Parts: sequence; C-alpha cells; structure tokens
Amino acid sequence: VLTLASDNTSFQFPAWAPDSRRVAVIGSKPAGSGIYVLDDTTSAGALNDHRIYFNADRAPLYLFWAPDGARLAFLADHPLSTMSLNVIADDGADAGRLLATGAPFYWDWSEDGQRLLIHSGGERSRETLSLIDLEGTTQANNLAVPGHFRAPGIGQGGQYWAFAEQIDGGLSALVVVDTATGERTTYDQSGSMAISWNPKRSQIAFTRGAIDGYPYWGPLQLLDIETGETRILSRQTVLAFFWSPDGRSIAFITPGRDNGGDGVNASAPRASMAGRVGSLPVQQFGRGFLTLSVIDADTGRGLRLLDFEPTIVYLSQFLPFFDQYALSHRIWSPDSSSIVLPVREADGDVILVIPTAGGRPHRLADGEIAFWSHK
Repeated sequence: VLTLASDNTSFQFPAWAPDSRRVAVIGSKPAGSGIYVLDDTTSAGALNDHRIYFNADRAPLYLFWAPDGARLAFLADHPLSTMSLNVIADDGADAGRLLATGAPFYWDWSEDGQRLLIHSGGERSRETLSLIDLEGTTQANNLAVPGHFRAPGIGQGGQYWAFAEQIDGGLSALVVVDTATGERTTYDQSGSMAISWNPKRSQIAFTRGAIDGYPYWGPLQLLDIETGETRILSRQTVLAFFWSPDGRSIAFITPGRDNGGDGVNASAPRASMAGRVGSLPVQQFGRGFLTLSVIDADTGRGLRLLDFEPTIVYLSQFLPFFDQYALSHRIWSPDSSSIVLPVREADGDVILVIPTAGGRPHRLADGEIAFWSHK
C-alpha cells in the first residue's frame, strides 16, 4: 500500500485518470476545499504542489475525467444555482471554466473529450437536456423533454446517445439517438429509469421503476440496439448495477429480502436455473441488508456473491447516484474478474475484493470507499 498524501486534509472519492497513473481526489480542510491530482508512484513534494483547484466557498462535489485525460469536469457548490459544472486542465494551468449551472446535474463525455451530453434541473426547476462544448456553448439544445431519469449516456464509439423522454401519462420512454443519421428510436416505457451503456457493444442495461416511493429501483433489463430486442435479466428489485469492463457481465445490488427469489430470467426452464442468481447460497458470504450479485448478459446465468452492510459513504453518497458514478468511478477490476466493495464490519469499515466467479472475499484494507484503476 502506497500512501500518496497524508496531512490535515480530508480526502474523498478518488477518481483514476484514464491512463491509470494519476488520481484526482477532492480534499477538504477548514480553509476550504480543492482538487488534487496525484501520481500513483510517488508522494514526493508538498500536497499543495498537486492542487489544481481550491475555493473557500465553492467546494467541489464530484469529479469526472475526460476520456483523453487532459482535463477534469467537476461539480461545485454555487451560490445561486446550488451546483455548477466546471472544467479544468489536469495540471491546473488554467483557473477552470464555468460551463453551466443547475441542480441536480448529470453528464457524459463525448469520446474525443470535447463535448458533454448534460441533463440538469429537476422537479423544482426547468430541466435541460443538451450537448455543450468546452466553452459552455450549446451544440444541440432541447433534445427532448426529459423524463424521470438521471444520467444520460453516450454509447461506445460515440454513435448513439441514450436518455429518457417524458411522454403521456407521466411516463418516461427510453430513447436512443443515432448521431450519424439523426434517427430517434423509442423503446420501453416506465415511471422512471436508470440507464447504462455496455462499454463494448451497442447494448443498454436499464431498470424500470416507479416515480413515487423508490424511483429507479426495479427489474433489470437489457436492450440490444442492433436487434431492438429487450430481455429481462433479473426480476428482483435492483438498486444499482455496473457493467464489467469487458462488457460481458453486470454486477447488481438488491435488498437482502429479495434473496429468496429466482431473480434472473424467470421465464427460463426451472431445470436450467442451477447457477442462476438466488440459487447458489454456498457461494454467498457475509451478513447484511444488501446483496451483491453478478450476471452474464448473454446467457442470463448469475451468482449471488455477498450479503453486506455498506459503509455510510457508499450508502448515502454513491448508491443514490450510481448511474453517474458508473461513468467515472470503476468498481470492477480491469480484467473483469473482481469487484471492490466497501463494507461495515464489527471492527470498522473495510475494503473487500470479491472474485466474481465465486469464492471468499479478500480483505484489502480499512476504508470507507474504493475504486479500481482503468488498467
């Protein structure tokens, strides 16, 4: 274990750069809060030498590297609009640029790191769904009347955009835009949705939830853009889900009370359910009110991995916005074989590494939040 920085600064939510050699992290102290970019091999030099942003009043809240690693987009407090979206060079060569304001705020980067597909606003403010550049100039506006969803997504290769659009009856429809042709295709409808692109294929995983009660929670489904086919992967109440880097598997979290259900592809013959989520208690470890499972997106076969109690930070800050964090912070190992998970145990908060093929979790270190590098 290499300690990159340690002083009277409180650090949170480290974000790995795409080159996996640098870590951007939010650091707070009584005088204010800032963003620090640290090399992963050395802790030499004063901490302030690695600071690219600092403000006494406008604290950074969330970091998201551009795909080329040349800059960071971040959310910060804003006195008028609650939050501001900003962009800053990775070396702090500029003072940063305010791109837009709003609350809440979600976005995805274009593949070239030059544009952002943004969704901002909420029930108490005018919602916006648009494409902006690094100057904050709108490239495409009023893409749709936003439905009940959070983070929009740009598919692998940049050809497709995905978001939810408001339709009749207060429902939301999953919309995919082909940027090469301008064609818009509408798919499933529900009260609310959380969506995530497969990092390797033209597929979208999404949950269909209600608006009232627990929006975004619901069965996990898979849409294949090429065929237009939608399949149910799990009928459980899925709270969050995360694609593996190789695009083959999805890790998902459910309430512990759902553990007794079949969980996956309930229409499949009963004889073939062996090995599916909810059917292998011998592979399950731990105790807690949430369950981590993994499923193969092609075959529908899955495994319950762990019952766990999450850390407070994971439960209160990460899970409620998992679809945005899934774009910027990885829980999967680069080789798609393991998941890193912060859990509460009797002796404190610890970081576990969980093999997704089954097997006992490995205790890595004490800690309240953890993410994997890209490489």
